[in-house]
Amino acid sequence: MPIRLATIMLALALATSAPAAADVYFDWNKPGAGQTDRARLPACDAAPIRAAVLRTIERADPDYRRDFSIKSLGPGSQTGFLKDRPSPLARRYCRASAETQEGARLRHRKLYYMIEEYQAFAGIGWNVEVCVAGRDRWYVHDTWCRTVRP
Repeated sequence: MPIRLATIMLALALATSAPAAADVYFDWNKPGAGQTDRARLPACDAAPIRAAVLRTIERADPDYRRDFSIKSLGPGSQTGFLKDRPSPLARRYCRASAETQEGARLRHRKLYYMIEEYQAFAGIGWNVEVCVAGRDRWYVHDTWCRTVRP
């Protein structure tokens, strides 16, 4: 019992003497020599990002993707990069065009997606949030995909 009490007292002493939480930010992807902050996340047209975009749409609720599939995905381009505004997490905003099959019709739609650092399982790695313009009937990403656009 005395060892547990000593351990708890030491933990409390360290916790109260630590700097404020706002001053501490552990960064797994801290840029190395010659790198910029933009190297923290993959590019919009990187193969893993393109695969994540398609996988996200395939896993969407059946009502969301009813009579809807992506036939081809155009190259992605960056529309914005934010860090430290207001969160210290980096976010890369991207846009791509896609040819979609909607019932019997072929259409061209804009896809907007955001790559966020530390948002994958257990906060390790990146996550992709995707919105197909004109298909977000429940406004998950607000009107015209506002939450995944800079």
